[in-house]
Amino acid sequence: MIPTGAVIGIWGFGITGKANAQFFHARGHRVSVLDSKDLTPEEQQLITHLHASYTHQKDVTAWFESVDVIIPSAGIDIRAYYEQYKHKFVFELDIFAQHAQLPITAISGSLGKTTVTTLLSQLMSAYKSRVLTGGNIGVATLDLIAQQEQYERFILEVSDVQLKYTHMFAPDLAILTTFTPNHLVWHGSVEEYFRAKCQLFVHQKSAQQALIPFELAPSIRATITLQSHVSYFHPQPLTPEQAALVAPSERVFFIQDAHICMLHNNKTEYLASLDDLPAITFAYNWLIVVSALYLHGFNVQELPQAIDHVHIPEHRLQKIACINSIEFYDDSKSTVSASTLAAVAALGERKIRLLLGGLSKGINREPLVAALAGKVAAIYCFGAEHEELFSFCTQYTIPAHAHETLELAFQSATREAQPHDIILLSPAGSSFDLFLDYKARGKCFQALVFAYRAAHTHSTHIAQPQQADIII
Repeated sequence: MIPTGAVIGIWGFGITGKANAQFFHARGHRVSVLDSKDLTPEEQQLITHLHASYTHQKDVTAWFESVDVIIPSAGIDIRAYYEQYKHKFVFELDIFAQHAQLPITAISGSLGKTTVTTLLSQLMSAYKSRVLTGGNIGVATLDLIAQQEQYERFILEVSDVQLKYTHMFAPDLAILTTFTPNHLVWHGSVEEYFRAKCQLFVHQKSAQQALIPFELAPSIRATITLQSHVSYFHPQPLTPEQAALVAPSERVFFIQDAHICMLHNNKTEYLASLDDLPAITFAYNWLIVVSALYLHGFNVQELPQAIDHVHIPEHRLQKIACINSIEFYDDSKSTVSASTLAAVAALGERKIRLLLGGLSKGINREPLVAALAGKVAAIYCFGAEHEELFSFCTQYTIPAHAHETLELAFQSATREAQPHDIILLSPAGSSFDLFLDYKARGKCFQALVFAYRAAHTHSTHIAQPQQADIII
């Protein structure tokens, strides 16, 4: 796929770019790095160690001509250059597929992919399966290759920007959790974003498996040709009309009477009770995880005792504290409207004071604000788009305040909060207007909560991290 002696151009020198550079250096290639930043001393040291060269992105055209292969990091918008240099572009997931010697489970989706990947990995490990997890989370994709001899399966979280241009990546089990419009600035349209997600299935063969939301099946089949064996999941039992669209040999996983069930060959089988699963994430995510465990061949009716010790990453509807009967929830991972609506629904009928902000990524957030009318007590808009969000709130007569920073929005919310209110950070936007990433935004919110606690010390306790359990 890549000729011996080819000069490898690494576009982007973040976590992925560094892993890619080291991967090809170890295989005897000369490496040339392109990035728009000034290198740190540590990065300069790594460049020296790899005997690589470094070019600033202002000289991108000359750099393109100087390398034989271009490997862009996920998230770099290559559209302006792709047609002219597509003979040079090679993509991370295709390189991984060429070198992987283990079965691959790959998870993508607009919502829930990190949680599903994390829980699936932890539970497969509890079943004594040796799984190696990484990709868009944790260990960089190509860094996994060096460790594969000690494991039995890869579990990867993959993003739409990683998938968009793949030519051979074909997971043995491909899981799409959800789809809601996102990253439109990067993709240009909802249709292109959806097509990028569908690349998860494009190169699969008949012996491989796909697990997809039932409601997305018609759109997926209209976009690509599905060759793999397909199973579906749905948050409730199918109607007779829906069931008629499913072949008897196909499996449908669904939730009924607080149980995860499976319809197969016209028979329904109970697989797991939601009451036996930790209330750390949405029931919808548990549905996907249990379905995936079943498709991997595990006996899900005997979930391992270790299930009580599974956990998910921070900043996902995480209860941080209860201070003077005011509850504080960190849902900084919410970068799309659907996630914020799910968080509000999860918290029930209580009075919610919502911190909404960040960057919309090309999504019109007016429908989100319209949907929040009557469901939240007030909205505290912050960040680069605070004025637009505030105008939407005014349009739909939602009490609101506009602030440039999260700190000011937090102060406004706490001034107005009454006992038994909830202050919820669920921004429905990316963090890059004010923060390095959603984790930094969540940490900032937590620091504000802890500072507020220090100033209001009576009747205070810190909550254990927990997430509301609902069906979305």
